[in-house]
Amino acid sequence: MLTLIARDFRPRRGKVPLFEDSDLRKLTMPVLLVIGGRDVLLNSEESARRVRDVVTSPTIRLLPDLGHVIWGQAEPILEFLLHRPDGQRAAV
Repeated sequence: MLTLIARDFRPRRGKVPLFEDSDLRKLTMPVLLVIGGRDVLLNSEESARRVRDVVTSPTIRLLPDLGHVIWGQAEPILEFLLHRPDGQRAAV
């Protein structure tokens, strides 16, 4: 799989797009932010603070020892996706 990624990966050459706070405030669905604390492309602490400040009840997973590439988060992401507002687990 890594061979396919290395072969087909096209790095972004421009500036990383930044959502405006006004755009983030429009989000009405549950939001999960998974971000590495050692990300060299994004300011992780600032990104987490902005989401915390402007998104209603976000779930934030700041992983202090990871960088921009984040591994091993399938289980927490699946749990987030299966969580219903009433606290019950969604059927698969």
